Amino acid sequence: MSAHGALAGPLRSLLLTTMAREHEDVVARAEAENWGYHRFLSYLVESEDRKKHTSELQSRQYLV
Repeated sequence: MSAHGALAGPLRSLLLTTMAREHEDVVARAEAENWGYHRFLSYLVESEDRKKHTSELQSRQYLV
């Protein structure tokens, strides 16, 4: 397991499942494209938020 892979468990325990799933690929992309920390973190947080929002909307559709 890479140093980045060690983050998956803690991210899942915080219910940040999208971050847990995507962070290693995002790290590779960020390094290749020389992203700064702010862009890297913003990307991960926005991905997590987008997934949670989409899931919430889908859940509401099933309730209607």
